[in-house]
Amino acid sequence: MEKKGSFSAPTSYLNGEAKMDRLFRIANKYAAIKADCTKLMPQWFNQCSILNFENGVLSIGVPNQSMMARVKLNSSLLMQGLAIRGWDVSKLRFKVVLDRIPNNERPPAREKHLSEKARASFEALYRNLDENGAQSTLKDAVKNLLKRR
Repeated sequence: MEKKGSFSAPTSYLNGEAKMDRLFRIANKYAAIKADCTKLMPQWFNQCSILNFENGVLSIGVPNQSMMARVKLNSSLLMQGLAIRGWDVSKLRFKVVLDRIPNNERPPAREKHLSEKARASFEALYRNLDENGAQSTLKDAVKNLLKRR
């Protein structure tokens, strides 16, 4: 016999609570429409996400403007394919969703090095700049560039 408040599986809890049940159904619906979209669109669509689907309006999150343009170009194909699969999509909306990866999870940036020829050119520029006047700011910037690279 189970104790009061314990569940045999996580899904039994999700199915038992009205709010969680609704959330679970919506998540499954979005996963299903995303799977159908992925089948209909080229592989780059995997970078997109389904944000909302209500009243025939499908909101798609895209990582950048260029991806939005790609999806828009293929929007009629997408809507026709979704209609064949039983989704009643009358309109597509797009929203750029920025990548929010914390800095500690990002891959380290590649170190950039100047070629020998470029380094020699910047060193010659540094030597030829006047320390007084308007060129002093440029001279400081070139000096910092040479230090970092």
